[in-house]
This record gives sequence, C-alpha cells and structure tokens, in this order.
Amino acid sequence: MTGAQTKIAVLPLIGLVAVYLSLSLVSLDGFLAYLAPSVCWVCLGFLALKIYGVNKVRLKFDRSLTMLAALTAATQIVLLVLIALFTSFGRSPYASSFLPLNILYFSSVLICTELVRAQLVVAFPKRRRLVGIALIALLFAFMSFSPARYISLGEPVETAEFLGSNLVPAIAGGLFATLLALLGGPVASVAYMGMLQAFELLSPILPNPGWMVQALVGTLAPAFGFLLVNESVTPFTLFRHGLISRKDALQKLRKTRRESSRAFGWLCVAFIGLVLLWSNTGLFGFQPSVVSSGSMQPNLNLGDMAILVHAYPDAVQIGDIIQYRTTDEQIIHRVIDKYVENGQTWFITKGDANNAADVHPVNEQQVVGKTTFTIPKLGWATIYIREAASQTYSFIMNLPQTATQAYAWITTGGVYITVSLCSITLSYAIFTNVKRKPEATE
Repeated sequence: MTGAQTKIAVLPLIGLVAVYLSLSLVSLDGFLAYLAPSVCWVCLGFLALKIYGVNKVRLKFDRSLTMLAALTAATQIVLLVLIALFTSFGRSPYASSFLPLNILYFSSVLICTELVRAQLVVAFPKRRRLVGIALIALLFAFMSFSPARYISLGEPVETAEFLGSNLVPAIAGGLFATLLALLGGPVASVAYMGMLQAFELLSPILPNPGWMVQALVGTLAPAFGFLLVNESVTPFTLFRHGLISRKDALQKLRKTRRESSRAFGWLCVAFIGLVLLWSNTGLFGFQPSVVSSGSMQPNLNLGDMAILVHAYPDAVQIGDIIQYRTTDEQIIHRVIDKYVENGQTWFITKGDANNAADVHPVNEQQVVGKTTFTIPKLGWATIYIREAASQTYSFIMNLPQTATQAYAWITTGGVYITVSLCSITLSYAIFTNVKRKPEATE
C-alpha cells in the first residue's frame, strides 16, 4: 500500500473518531437528537463505501458465511432467552420511544460502523492482519460506550460489572465481527451485529439474567462463532487474507475429516463442561445439589442430585422441597407450614424420614432454591470426589504436625538408635578381626 493509499484509508478512521467525540460532547433534544447523528453516520458511511468500493462488497459477499454469522447471533439470543426463563426479564429501554426514529438511527450507525470496520481491516498489511483485527475490535468496543460512561465508573464492584457485562462481550463480539468483515465483507458483519441490535431494539422485553451470565454468553457465543468460521473457511482463504502462514495452510489441508470431527467433539465437551461448572454457581437460574443425608427418604436418597431453581417466597408452597442454608451446612427438607411475620416469610420444614419438624424456622433469606426434579445416584461421583478431596486436604494439613512428631521422635530416640547401630557395627568388626587373626598368624 502506497503512502497516498494509506492516507486515504485513514480518512474513515479520523471521521469515525470525530463523529464519536462530537456526538458525545454535543447535547441535542427532540427530533434533532435522532436526525443529526443519523446524517453524520450516513455521510461517514458513504465515505467508507467510496474508499472500500461497491464492487468489493459484491465480491466479498459469501452466503454461507453470512448465514453462519446470523446463526451465531440467533444462538446468542436464544441462550439469553432460555436462561432468562429461569431468572428474569427486563423492560426494553426503547419500548416507550418512537420506533421509526430508533430504527433510522441504529440502522445508520450499524451500516456505517461495519463499512468502516471492513475498510480498516482490509487496509492493514497481511503480515499484521491478526494485530489489526485485535486493534479494530478494541477500538469499536471502546467506542460503543460514551466517554461519560467511563468517567462515571467509581466503585470496584461497579467497574467489574461494567467490564464483565458490557466491555468484555463487546470486545468478543467485535473480534468476531471484524473477522466476518475481513472474510465476507460488511454484509457478513452486519448480519451478526444487526441481528443482535434488532432484537434489543424491537423486543419489548429483554433478558436480564445478571451481569455474570451476560458476560459468559456474550463472550462464549462469538468465540464459538470465531472457531466455526475458522473451521468452515478453506485454508487457502485464511492464507490469502494473512490469517495463517503457508505452512499452517498446508498442514490444515492434510488434516483428515476424523481429526476435524474429533476436535469439534472435544470443543462440545469443553463447552458442556464450562456450562456445568458455571451452572453449579447458580448463575443460570438453576443449581445442582447433592443429597448428603437420608432425612428425605424415600423421596430423596443419599447420592441423588436435586436440581434447584430460584423461587421467591410467594412461589414456595406447603409441600415443596427447598434447600436452605444454616451456619454449618445446607439442608434439603420439605415445607410443612409457612407464615409471615414483620414482613418476612418463615417456613417450617421437616425431613420426610424424620419424626419431628426442624427446630428452627427457616427465613426467606436462607432459602437457596426449590427442588424441581431429581436425578437418582448421579451425585455419588461428587460425594466420592468430595471425600477424596477432604482426605487429601486433611493429609496436607496434618503433614506439618506429622513432620514435627517425626522430628521429635528422631531427636529423642535417634541417639539410642545411632548408639545401638554403632555398637553392632563395632562388635561385628571386632568379632571378624578376632576370628581372622589366628588364621593370619599361622
């Protein structure tokens, strides 16, 4: 790329930063708040399209890659909706605003930013193409939030929530969108980013499962999309765009279909394991719990796994099985009565196999969740692992005491042992010498 071409390629980047800063600093009201930004983004989009070229948009268009981008976005949306069924939904911030103006504004921003993204990633030299993808993803992720949002960050908890639920997923989505823009042009990246934004804009209610779940889904979905694109695109295409070397391309061509399916299988196993690991924390709205006693027999036996869902106090009825925490442990018992006192709900619980109810009532704050169904015997593996870990921990914790006792025993009894060994050795040497001496005199 010549110096003149480099200067021309930088123009959309300068325009992007200028529009971002101008719209962040200038406050507009009413109809002008939608019209003026839309006009700015449309003008910038025409500039990027002029430099990128309409013919390149047609040549870059890949139907399968665009479908894969849309499928990744749809999967991300479906995951959030399914998780929200177990957690909660929230009202969309755009539900009460004028929808046509919102569509005009978001469409202009979407098309413009993806045109600039495609133009910038192509402008990077092939040898630095991976670095370019990372830098462009970071740029667009940071520019997806106003400077006031960064300035308003205060407490560490608030900052961590912003990074997890907003910035990190934006970077992950930006990496995937930039890869799509490189391989399939702006149409592919619009298919991914546009579907996500359309769902957020048009849906009257939105999933609100908590920032940790949003961070997990918002990071995993584009990451798996990134891997799927890498597997579906030919090695020659990846080499042509500077994503892999010639050597890696040849090795990728020699890879058998069995090895590819095996890698995909391990990928699915890793995904399932990660979901199970996070579900154990209750972030998905349900939480597995192992029955560790026989107080609920015959309905729940030792080693069964109970699946708990979060339930508000009003949703817990008499006859439901709940898990609640005490100062020492977590207990799964049945609710036999409930009452309200001072605005707090209290539950009377009892184990099915017990003769009497539990001594202390259970406060609503102690309730972990309500049992929906159980999986027999599945928790035995967890029990064995827990016992092995407990024994290992006890051994490690008792190791210093054992070493101290051994040292004390060696220091007290070691003298006598050493004297005894020396005496035996000396006696053996004297006895052998006395026995051999007459033979030597003869």
